[in-house]
Formats: sequence, structure tokens, C-alpha cells
Amino acid sequence: MSDASCQVQIKNSSDGAATLTVGQSFELQCDGDWSQFKPEQAQFQLGKEDLYKIKFQSAQLSASSAQLRVTSLKVGEHKFGDLVLSSGSDSKTLHGVQFKVESVIDATEGKPEPFGPRDPLGLSLPLWYYGIWMALILAILFLLYRRVRRWQQRRKLIRDLEEQGAAMDPFSQFNQSLRRMQRQYGFLQERTEAPSESKAEFLTDLEKSYRLFIGRTFLIPTFAWKDAVILKELKRLARTVYQSEGDVV
Repeated sequence: MSDASCQVQIKNSSDGAATLTVGQSFELQCDGDWSQFKPEQAQFQLGKEDLYKIKFQSAQLSASSAQLRVTSLKVGEHKFGDLVLSSGSDSKTLHGVQFKVESVIDATEGKPEPFGPRDPLGLSLPLWYYGIWMALILAILFLLYRRVRRWQQRRKLIRDLEEQGAAMDPFSQFNQSLRRMQRQYGFLQERTEAPSESKAEFLTDLEKSYRLFIGRTFLIPTFAWKDAVILKELKRLARTVYQSEGDVV
């Protein structure tokens, strides 16, 4: 181990004062024999309290001097008595190393104040997000409209059905309609071929009588609702009948 006397050099320092900021690189100009020193393995031997005061970066060496590039990560005035720089089997004890490190924050500015409260920030949402909510709202409104509409149709048509056949019960009225159609459409009794127009008229009349019978029996507006809706309502109102006759209906 050999000794070396060093001087602190700070670039861009007009007054020559050894003052720098945290993280700023500066040089130590040291004399002595550096011919056997290996800078690629060099590091300072520091105690725990001096760990961040100085850190080796690189070196430019000659036979009789060395320019060591170092930095400091700790604010304050640093003065080292014997600063040891070790590199493998060779070590140097540096003398005269002292410098002052200042904070990068201007002390005249005082303690930084926290940001004050801000207005709520607007969030930009994609168009599909609004589209999903709009579709959901429209679906709910449509279901409500359909429910109210069917309720109104049910009240009106049930009232009409009751007015049309209030004199007799639904089954008796249906039988009366069948006997009337048997007399009206002679081909039913004579079992002769009938024109297509007569057949179509008979089927329409039969369907109307049957819908009237179902509507009066179960209080369902059969003339306004589709067959699928009628079957669904029949299943709800008369489950036993639906289970036995639903496929036939």
C-alpha cells in the first residue's frame, strides 16, 4: 500500500471552490506511483457512515499521477483523513480529500407545498360502453311497454268476449257454433267435394269459434295474441290442461 496526495477538481467552477451537487462527477488529481494500479477493479473501502459520501467511477493513470473520476450521493461537508482506494493486490491511501456537496433543491425556495385539491377529472369512455347501456335501457322499456300493452289488450278483449257470449257458458256456445256450421256447410253432412272457397270459409269460421271458446274459458285475448303467447299464458293459468292438451292445441 502506498500514499498519494490528492486535490479536488470541479469542472466549470469559476472560483475554484470545492463545492458540487448530489450526483455530480468531479476529479481527484493524485500524485504517486500508479503504474501497478488496476482501475477496472477499483473501489473505495468505506465504513458504514461514509458509504454514500464518495464513489469511484473511472481513472486516467500515468506513471507519476492519476486523475480519478468520482461522485458523491450524500449532502454535506465531507473530509476524509485516510481514504483507501483498493484495486486487487494494490491499494492507495489518499490524503487531502475534502469537498462539500449541496442539494439540488434550492434552499431559498423553502419546503415544497403539496398540490391543492383539483376538480374531478373526466374519463373518456368508448362509444360501445354507452351503446350497451342504451341497448339495455331500450330493452327494459320495450318489455315494460309490451307488458302494459298486453294488460290493456287483455282487459279490453275479455270484456268484448264476455259481451258476445254472456247468455251461455263457453262450452255451450262452442257446441252451438259447431251445429250452426254443420247446417251451413252442407258438404260436412253430405261428404261431397266442396269448392276451395267454402273450405277456407269453414276453417276460418271454425278457428274463430274455437278462439272464442278458449278465450272465454281461460280469459285470454285469443284474437289479439299470437299462438305462442296464448300457449304460454295457458301454461301459466291452467298447467294441468296444458300438460294434457298443450301439444294438441
